[in-house]
Amino acid sequence: MDALTTFSRVVNEATSLLGESGFAAALGNGMRELIEADDVSLIRYLYADPPVIEYNLPPKRRGKTTLGRYIKGPLLLDPFYRAAQVDDCFGVFRLSAPAASGFRESEYFRTWHHECGLQD
Repeated sequence: MDALTTFSRVVNEATSLLGESGFAAALGNGMRELIEADDVSLIRYLYADPPVIEYNLPPKRRGKTTLGRYIKGPLLLDPFYRAAQVDDCFGVFRLSAPAASGFRESEYFRTWHHECGLQD
């Protein structure tokens, strides 16, 4: 199956579940079909409440996730969180898009991203 056909099927399946409990899993599983990734997480950032982990497939290489710790504090420095909460910017981004200049030299990047093994 070509990429466009797969993309169309994934989008169709996910959007048919909008507003239902299976939406996040359909989108997350579909993303794994479209791109090579060993970890897919969908996090909904809410304005007044803590973020909600809508979908997480634990990484193959570690077998567990650190997202529970992430939403308790480190997220406040995360470029994706800041893009949504501070800059009112939403979408799907590579880390380089919302990250501030010098982000890769920051303590947050060295401790959190390095410890989690995340790569863009």
